[in-house]
Amino acid sequence: MKHICLSIIAALTAWVAIHAETDFERACANLTEESLPQINLTINVAQMSKENYIDGHIDVADPLARTTGEVMCSFDCRMRWRGESSLYYAKKSLAVKTVDSEGNGLDVNMLGIRNEDSWILDAMACDRLRMRNRVLFDLWNETNRTPWETDYDRRNGTLGHFVELYFNGAYQGLYCLTDKIDRKLLGLKKAKVDDEGNVTVRGLQYKCEKHSQASYFESYDAAPVDTIAWNGWELKVPEDYPSLATWQPLMDVIDTCRLPVERLTQVYEDVFYRDNLIDYMVFVMAFRISDNSMKNSYLSAVDITKDKHYVVTPWDLDASMGNRYDGYWLNKLTEWRFLSAVSLYRKLYLYDETLDFQQAFRHRWAQLRNTTFSHKNLVDKMDAYAAQMTASGAWQREVGKWNNNPVSLLPDVADEVAIVAEWYTREIEEMNRLMETPWGDVNIDGVVNGGDVTALYSILFDTEGQSDAVGDVNGDGVVNGGDVTALYNLLLADE
Repeated sequence: MKHICLSIIAALTAWVAIHAETDFERACANLTEESLPQINLTINVAQMSKENYIDGHIDVADPLARTTGEVMCSFDCRMRWRGESSLYYAKKSLAVKTVDSEGNGLDVNMLGIRNEDSWILDAMACDRLRMRNRVLFDLWNETNRTPWETDYDRRNGTLGHFVELYFNGAYQGLYCLTDKIDRKLLGLKKAKVDDEGNVTVRGLQYKCEKHSQASYFESYDAAPVDTIAWNGWELKVPEDYPSLATWQPLMDVIDTCRLPVERLTQVYEDVFYRDNLIDYMVFVMAFRISDNSMKNSYLSAVDITKDKHYVVTPWDLDASMGNRYDGYWLNKLTEWRFLSAVSLYRKLYLYDETLDFQQAFRHRWAQLRNTTFSHKNLVDKMDAYAAQMTASGAWQREVGKWNNNPVSLLPDVADEVAIVAEWYTREIEEMNRLMETPWGDVNIDGVVNGGDVTALYSILFDTEGQSDAVGDVNGDGVVNGGDVTALYNLLLADE
């Protein structure tokens, strides 16, 4: 590997020599095969906002020369901040679009991810591990693929690489460069526009942005349909044509989910891919992804003129594996409410008397816990990324710049990995217990009967209005009178 280091240094020496030295240039001059890619953005930080892209430039130094065979590549680009609550933090994520000399989108293959003109630089500011989103997407990519062929091996999640980022040559910290869940990745068909301007909607993609009755597939209100935002959802494809034609298909999905359970079980596979639904919810529960019951997910159809099935894709996976959305360590294990919050899953899992969906769900967990979701597979992935961060020195620099802003960072990332590894040991045990416990079995004796009513009343007497995974029969996050009704409904259904 020595000759690789020498060739990298030689290739950059001339470039560095003609510039005033910056943090970025010093890093480039000292690249080795253990270095993370270095990315510099020439950017007017004072003009940056979430709403509008501004012009800039991106330089990428890749020590492995994955894309062009050259260590350094450069592109014009446009940039903006991205995120919601994370915008309040000093370390912000960015959306970056690579453009040509005319300002039009330019597909480039950065770090060997794929040809694309739209990129994300994820700050991971509230993740003390700085890798939850990346690790979980790696696991999801191993678990689930699109049911249709695509140009990207049916990939249904992002790819990404950890990098060190600089603003105008000044060190900004450890980031993850990723692609996006977009039309090109999933192979969704573009809308057709005829000579008279009439639009035929084909591929569709919705992103669930907020918790709402529509995001739980319960109901929707008469919100305007001439906008990309509707009832907590955002229209991503085709974003240029918000109309009744683009929102009616989502209304139809919600109307299907509102059907009585005996009818829903007969028709839901006309709308959803069963294996995709099961994979998604096992994934959410197994890693306690607390903000992703349906919010922070995509619904995509490849071409509704031919097939009205939708696939679910996760997004924004930081609130997971013991981590709350703001970085606070919860140290809690999974709960049924992550499944039961969405009416579709609640009906299929809980109220389908055939128990077909429930049995398939439990069988899928039994498969994954020993393979993709095994303790070893998770820890091996975390260890590999931790080794990259440590060997490159990136973790030490990240701690030096961002410790306690906004979350505390341990001096050794391996210690943070160990915390999550210990949590997942307990999480697997809890998942196994839940899979073996009938829904409504409040006293956990293996059956649902009158004894569970007594147990639920005892919980109510002590913890009215409090969260309790065992007594939360209706899955609304609290134990109250509504759970008594839900339990009686279960008992009546069994008679």
